[in-house]
Amino acid sequence: MTDNKNMTHSLVPINLIPVMWEQVIPMLKPAIDKSNGETNEEITKLDLMNGITMLVVSNVGDKIIAVNTLAVISFRTGKKSLSIPMSGGEDIGDGIKGFMDFLTEIAKTQDCTAIRGMSIRKVDSKDAWVRTLNKYKTDDESKWRVIHNIIECPIDGINKQIIKGDE
Repeated sequence: MTDNKNMTHSLVPINLIPVMWEQVIPMLKPAIDKSNGETNEEITKLDLMNGITMLVVSNVGDKIIAVNTLAVISFRTGKKSLSIPMSGGEDIGDGIKGFMDFLTEIAKTQDCTAIRGMSIRKVDSKDAWVRTLNKYKTDDESKWRVIHNIIECPIDGINKQIIKGDE
């Protein structure tokens, strides 16, 4: 874990994405590799360059220690949510409070009513991420909570199970 007394978080302007790409892609690569083929390096960069997603870097001094992509999701009801589709780099530890404050400000500027994220990490106990993040919230109305559990089974896997089961 990094000493985060001097940690800063910055939204990277689109015109700096190509300049910073070689620094940030090694941190995004593990998330891309675990995306189940839903994205790749080229698509990730294109989405950032076209403003579909945003890039946040977390620094200690001159060193980028973590990166996140952000996307505004607009629902048909008119509500919006700030999503964190990819995260990478070092554990920012207690720097999470400053990071969440930073994301809250971005969400407000985008007229979002919530911040959402998904974890692909295995955790030791149920809702461990929720408990961890809630340490940094002070009022009950803005507490993190589980709203969806996302599960998946590839179609080929289902078809193989059905065929095998029918034999």
